Amino acid sequence: MLKIAICDDDQISLAFIKRILLSYAKDTHTTLHVDTFQHGDELLNATKTKHYHIHILDIMMPDMDGIELAKQIRKDDTDAFLIFLTSSDEYTKDAYQVDAINYLMKPVSPQKLTTILGKIISFLPKEEANAILVQTKKGIVRLPVDQIVYVEHIAHVIYFHLANGSELASLTSTLTLSEVAEQLLQYANYFQPHRAYIVNMNYIQTITKTDLILKNNQGIPIPCRRYVSVRNQYTEYMQA
Repeated sequence: MLKIAICDDDQISLAFIKRILLSYAKDTHTTLHVDTFQHGDELLNATKTKHYHIHILDIMMPDMDGIELAKQIRKDDTDAFLIFLTSSDEYTKDAYQVDAINYLMKPVSPQKLTTILGKIISFLPKEEANAILVQTKKGIVRLPVDQIVYVEHIAHVIYFHLANGSELASLTSTLTLSEVAEQLLQYANYFQPHRAYIVNMNYIQTITKTDLILKNNQGIPIPCRRYVSVRNQYTEYMQA
Protein backbone atom coordinates (compact mmCIF):
# COMPACT_ATOMS: atom_id res chain seq x y z
CA MET A 1 0.00 0.00 0.00
CA LEU A 2 1.25 3.44 -0.93
CA LYS A 3 1.45 5.72 2.13
CA ILE A 4 1.28 9.47 1.60
CA ALA A 5 1.66 12.35 4.08
CA ILE A 6 0.37 15.85 3.30
CA CYS A 7 1.49 18.78 5.44
CA ASP A 8 -0.14 22.18 4.91
CA ASP A 9 -1.31 24.72 7.48
CA ASP A 10 -4.32 25.50 5.26
CA GLN A 11 -7.08 23.01 6.08
CA ILE A 12 -8.94 23.69 2.82
CA SER A 13 -5.80 22.93 0.81
CA LEU A 14 -5.26 19.73 2.81
CA ALA A 15 -8.76 18.51 2.04
CA PHE A 16 -8.43 19.43 -1.65
CA ILE A 17 -5.15 17.54 -2.10
CA LYS A 18 -6.52 14.51 -0.25
CA ARG A 19 -9.60 14.43 -2.51
CA ILE A 20 -7.37 14.46 -5.59
CA LEU A 21 -5.35 11.51 -4.25
CA LEU A 22 -8.37 9.43 -3.24
CA SER A 23 -10.05 10.12 -6.57
CA TYR A 24 -6.89 8.91 -8.34
CA ALA A 25 -6.89 5.77 -6.17
CA LYS A 26 -10.49 4.96 -7.13
CA ASP A 27 -9.92 5.61 -10.84
CA THR A 28 -6.75 3.50 -11.03
CA HIS A 29 -7.62 0.84 -8.41
CA THR A 30 -4.55 1.88 -6.43
CA THR A 31 -4.48 1.05 -2.74
CA LEU A 32 -3.17 4.01 -0.79
CA HIS A 33 -3.38 5.57 2.65
CA VAL A 34 -3.30 9.34 3.18
CA ASP A 35 -2.50 11.14 6.46
CA THR A 36 -2.85 14.91 6.79
CA PHE A 37 -0.98 17.29 9.09
CA GLN A 38 -1.19 21.04 9.69
CA HIS A 39 2.14 21.36 11.50
CA GLY A 40 5.57 20.05 10.60
CA ASP A 41 6.30 18.72 14.09
CA GLU A 42 3.14 16.57 13.90
CA LEU A 43 4.40 14.94 10.72
CA LEU A 44 7.89 14.40 12.17
CA ASN A 45 6.36 12.69 15.22
CA ALA A 46 4.34 10.43 12.93
CA THR A 47 7.45 9.41 10.96
CA LYS A 48 8.94 7.94 14.13
CA THR A 49 6.53 5.01 13.87
CA LYS A 50 5.34 5.15 10.25
CA HIS A 51 7.11 5.22 6.89
CA TYR A 52 5.62 7.34 4.10
CA HIS A 53 6.54 6.74 0.48
CA ILE A 54 5.54 10.29 -0.47
CA HIS A 55 5.55 13.61 1.43
CA ILE A 56 3.55 16.48 -0.06
CA LEU A 57 4.72 19.62 1.74
CA ASP A 58 3.56 23.21 1.62
CA ILE A 59 6.61 25.47 1.67
CA MET A 60 4.99 28.52 3.27
CA MET A 61 4.08 27.37 6.80
CA PRO A 62 4.58 29.09 10.17
CA ASP A 63 7.02 27.77 12.79
CA MET A 64 8.63 25.25 10.42
CA ASP A 65 8.51 25.85 6.67
CA GLY A 66 8.39 23.04 4.14
CA ILE A 67 12.08 23.24 3.24
CA GLU A 68 13.19 22.86 6.86
CA LEU A 69 10.65 20.08 7.35
CA ALA A 70 12.06 18.26 4.31
CA LYS A 71 15.59 18.56 5.71
CA GLN A 72 14.43 16.96 8.97
CA ILE A 73 12.69 14.15 7.05
CA ARG A 74 15.83 13.55 4.98
CA LYS A 75 17.91 12.93 8.13
CA ASP A 76 16.16 9.57 8.60
CA ASP A 77 14.66 8.89 5.18
CA THR A 78 16.68 9.40 2.01
CA ASP A 79 14.33 7.37 -0.17
CA ALA A 80 10.94 9.07 0.28
CA PHE A 81 9.61 11.17 -2.58
CA LEU A 82 9.12 14.86 -1.80
CA ILE A 83 6.64 17.12 -3.57
CA PHE A 84 6.47 20.81 -2.66
CA LEU A 85 3.45 23.07 -2.90
CA THR A 86 3.71 26.86 -2.93
CA SER A 87 2.25 30.06 -4.30
CA SER A 88 5.72 31.48 -5.05
CA ASP A 89 8.61 30.16 -7.12
CA GLU A 90 11.32 31.85 -5.03
CA TYR A 91 12.17 28.60 -3.22
CA THR A 92 12.81 26.49 -6.32
CA LYS A 93 16.54 26.09 -5.72
CA ASP A 94 16.03 25.21 -2.05
CA ALA A 95 13.46 22.58 -3.03
CA TYR A 96 15.89 20.71 -5.23
CA GLN A 97 18.60 20.79 -2.56
CA VAL A 98 16.59 18.18 -0.66
CA ASP A 99 16.02 16.07 -3.79
CA ALA A 100 12.38 17.02 -4.29
CA ILE A 101 10.83 15.17 -7.20
CA ASN A 102 8.61 18.12 -8.12
CA TYR A 103 7.46 21.61 -7.25
CA LEU A 104 3.79 22.48 -7.81
CA MET A 105 2.30 25.95 -7.81
CA LYS A 106 -0.95 26.61 -5.95
CA PRO A 107 -3.76 26.21 -6.73
CA VAL A 108 -2.66 22.69 -7.53
CA SER A 109 -3.71 21.21 -10.86
CA PRO A 110 -5.27 17.75 -10.24
CA GLN A 111 -3.90 16.57 -13.60
CA LYS A 112 -0.34 17.61 -12.76
CA LEU A 113 -0.46 16.03 -9.31
CA THR A 114 -1.89 12.72 -10.55
CA THR A 115 0.66 12.62 -13.38
CA ILE A 116 3.45 12.95 -10.81
CA LEU A 117 1.82 10.31 -8.63
CA GLY A 118 1.65 7.89 -11.56
CA LYS A 119 5.35 8.41 -12.26
CA ILE A 120 6.27 7.80 -8.64
CA ILE A 121 4.27 4.57 -8.58
CA SER A 122 6.11 3.41 -11.69
CA PHE A 123 9.43 4.00 -9.87
CA LEU A 124 8.48 1.94 -6.83
CA PRO A 125 9.44 -1.75 -6.76
CA LYS A 126 6.46 -4.08 -7.11
CA GLU A 127 7.01 -5.43 -3.61
CA GLU A 128 5.96 -2.04 -2.23
CA ALA A 129 2.38 -3.03 -2.99
CA ASN A 130 0.88 -4.87 -0.03
CA ALA A 131 -0.19 -8.42 -0.66
CA ILE A 132 -1.78 -11.44 0.95
CA LEU A 133 -0.05 -14.81 0.89
CA VAL A 134 -2.51 -17.62 0.13
CA GLN A 135 -1.76 -21.31 0.34
CA THR A 136 -3.32 -23.11 -2.64
CA LYS A 137 -3.07 -26.56 -4.22
CA LYS A 138 -0.30 -25.21 -6.45
CA GLY A 139 1.66 -23.67 -3.58
CA ILE A 140 1.80 -20.26 -1.92
CA VAL A 141 0.52 -17.40 -4.08
CA ARG A 142 1.11 -13.70 -3.43
CA LEU A 143 -1.99 -11.58 -4.16
CA PRO A 144 -1.64 -7.76 -4.38
CA VAL A 145 -4.53 -6.39 -2.36
CA ASP A 146 -5.51 -3.81 -4.97
CA GLN A 147 -6.25 -6.64 -7.43
CA ILE A 148 -8.76 -8.36 -5.15
CA VAL A 149 -12.34 -7.49 -6.16
CA TYR A 150 -14.02 -9.50 -3.42
CA VAL A 151 -13.44 -12.45 -1.12
CA GLU A 152 -15.99 -15.20 -0.55
CA HIS A 153 -16.18 -17.91 2.10
CA ILE A 154 -17.84 -21.19 1.08
CA ALA A 155 -17.57 -24.51 2.95
CA HIS A 156 -14.26 -23.77 4.70
CA VAL A 157 -12.62 -22.48 1.51
CA ILE A 158 -11.75 -18.83 0.84
CA TYR A 159 -12.22 -17.74 -2.78
CA PHE A 160 -10.40 -14.64 -4.01
CA HIS A 161 -12.03 -13.06 -7.06
CA LEU A 162 -9.51 -10.93 -8.95
CA ALA A 163 -9.64 -7.91 -11.23
CA ASN A 164 -8.48 -9.96 -14.24
CA GLY A 165 -11.54 -12.20 -13.91
CA SER A 166 -9.72 -15.16 -12.37
CA GLU A 167 -10.51 -16.91 -9.10
CA LEU A 168 -8.10 -18.31 -6.53
CA ALA A 169 -9.11 -20.84 -3.86
CA SER A 170 -7.31 -21.44 -0.59
CA LEU A 171 -6.67 -24.94 0.69
CA THR A 172 -9.47 -26.16 2.95
CA SER A 173 -9.10 -24.90 6.55
CA THR A 174 -5.70 -23.24 5.94
CA LEU A 175 -7.16 -19.73 6.10
CA THR A 176 -10.24 -18.28 7.76
CA LEU A 177 -12.29 -15.30 6.63
CA SER A 178 -11.52 -13.62 9.96
CA GLU A 179 -7.80 -13.83 9.19
CA VAL A 180 -8.38 -12.35 5.72
CA ALA A 181 -10.55 -9.60 7.23
CA GLU A 182 -7.80 -8.71 9.69
CA GLN A 183 -5.46 -8.09 6.77
CA LEU A 184 -7.83 -6.37 4.33
CA LEU A 185 -10.02 -4.22 6.56
CA GLN A 186 -7.04 -2.07 7.54
CA TYR A 187 -7.45 -0.47 4.08
CA ALA A 188 -10.11 2.20 3.65
CA ASN A 189 -11.43 0.68 0.41
CA TYR A 190 -12.38 -2.70 1.95
CA PHE A 191 -15.45 -3.53 4.01
CA GLN A 192 -17.51 -6.56 5.00
CA PRO A 193 -21.16 -6.12 3.96
CA HIS A 194 -22.01 -9.76 4.71
CA ARG A 195 -20.47 -12.31 7.07
CA ALA A 196 -19.35 -14.43 4.10
CA TYR A 197 -17.91 -11.64 1.93
CA ILE A 198 -15.25 -8.93 1.98
CA VAL A 199 -15.53 -6.39 -0.85
CA ASN A 200 -13.17 -3.87 -2.43
CA MET A 201 -15.34 -0.74 -2.72
CA ASN A 202 -13.31 0.49 -5.70
CA TYR A 203 -15.09 -2.19 -7.77
CA ILE A 204 -18.67 -1.41 -6.74
CA GLN A 205 -20.96 -0.17 -9.50
CA THR A 206 -24.16 0.39 -7.54
CA ILE A 207 -26.01 -0.57 -4.37
CA THR A 208 -29.59 -1.81 -4.18
CA LYS A 209 -31.52 -2.68 -1.03
CA THR A 210 -30.64 -6.35 -1.48
CA ASP A 211 -27.27 -6.43 -3.30
CA LEU A 212 -24.00 -4.77 -4.08
CA ILE A 213 -23.57 -4.81 -7.86
CA LEU A 214 -19.92 -4.92 -8.87
CA LYS A 215 -18.43 -3.56 -12.09
CA ASN A 216 -18.30 -7.12 -13.46
CA ASN A 217 -22.07 -7.36 -12.77
CA GLN A 218 -21.54 -9.83 -9.94
CA GLY A 219 -24.05 -9.37 -7.10
CA ILE A 220 -23.06 -9.54 -3.43
CA PRO A 221 -26.02 -10.02 -1.05
CA ILE A 222 -26.73 -7.45 1.66
CA PRO A 223 -28.68 -8.61 4.74
CA CYS A 224 -31.73 -6.34 5.07
CA ARG A 225 -30.75 -5.31 8.60
CA ARG A 226 -27.38 -4.13 7.33
CA TYR A 227 -28.49 -2.16 4.27
CA VAL A 228 -28.36 1.27 5.92
CA SER A 229 -24.92 0.77 7.49
CA VAL A 230 -23.52 -0.69 4.25
CA ARG A 231 -24.92 2.20 2.20
CA ASN A 232 -23.57 4.77 4.67
CA GLN A 233 -20.11 3.22 4.79
CA TYR A 234 -19.87 3.14 1.01
CA THR A 235 -21.18 6.71 0.67
CA GLU A 236 -18.67 7.96 3.25
CA TYR A 237 -15.82 6.28 1.38
CA MET A 238 -16.89 7.69 -1.97
CA GLN A 239 -17.18 11.21 -0.55
CA ALA A 240 -13.84 11.14 1.26
